[in-house]
Amino acid sequence: MNGIPFVCIATVSLFASCYAVAAEIPVVFTIVESERTSSIRYSTGDTSEQTFQHTGSMEATLSFDPATQSPTAIRFTGGLISESPTTFKNTATMYLHGLGIKKVVFEQSTTGLQMRVNTIGAAHPISPEGKILENDRLESFPIAGILTTKLTIDGRTQTQEINVATNPPDRTEGPVGTDLSLQVFEESRNGRTSNYRIAFITVVDTRRSEFMPNTDTAVTRTLNGSSLAEATFNAPSPFGQWLLENGYELQHDGTQNAAGIPLALLFAFNLPADYRGALPWKAELENGKPMLTLQLPASGLKQAIQIESCSELGSGIWEKVHPSAFVNGQSDLSTGAMGQRRILFTDTYCLFYRITTAENNL
Repeated sequence: MNGIPFVCIATVSLFASCYAVAAEIPVVFTIVESERTSSIRYSTGDTSEQTFQHTGSMEATLSFDPATQSPTAIRFTGGLISESPTTFKNTATMYLHGLGIKKVVFEQSTTGLQMRVNTIGAAHPISPEGKILENDRLESFPIAGILTTKLTIDGRTQTQEINVATNPPDRTEGPVGTDLSLQVFEESRNGRTSNYRIAFITVVDTRRSEFMPNTDTAVTRTLNGSSLAEATFNAPSPFGQWLLENGYELQHDGTQNAAGIPLALLFAFNLPADYRGALPWKAELENGKPMLTLQLPASGLKQAIQIESCSELGSGIWEKVHPSAFVNGQSDLSTGAMGQRRILFTDTYCLFYRITTAENNL
């Protein structure tokens, strides 16, 4: 054979059956961390500050692109959030129209407050960085709890108590946060589907000032803090999405296309599912020595692969080629890897080689 040691190249992959998936995925976020600090300051008096927490859940419909493993839109549809009790108590000396200068005590408290969140209008688009856009349309709406206000002037106190369940406010509470974002993490992959964890991060930092009618006093309200809510969902893996885009069902039990080429390897090399050519590797002499050269796609591997060798096909024993066998230490075959990978053979004259996917359940 012209002095070239015999090298046989083969390809193989395995498979697993999986689930179907909808374009829009229902998710339920559970709040795992939350803290808010709010203050009320009177320009002619003092400042009252409270720290409180939120617990509960938020329901949403998520639009998710498995090919990029990125959310593209989200619409919040409900859930139930509970807020810990708060009490603000302020004293101010102010001019009251018709009464003159008075010392006034304001007390505002909430107990048992529960809220729902809802997206007003269409779903929020999500930026490539995971920012939830048009977040002013995500508003909270109290559905239960007691709101109490007390006003004391000249030692006389007026109290007003509102039961939100029977006397809901005329409007929503306003935007949930000033900076909302989503982060998606692939927790596990089962061939053609993936299990994801999604984090919903809310950052609040607001300040609002306004003059009280018929007085000389301005009130400044601030609110800052953050919260983290998490949800899990199942969707096609990038490979599963590629199968769907190429006309296959996720439950399809075939591992090869009509030309006998493993579908998982076509996906890894970013080739069409009906590809009939050879994979981009070859064995040839270089300076009189046999060299195996594999050309990875310019856009990077879409799935990790590995090269395995076997000295006797009858044994059925295939072993992953050790990284030391690669020229110049370039042995990376992980997702996203690009360039050439080369293996030099010096003392073996009969070897069989094959490419497999790194995950054997595709």
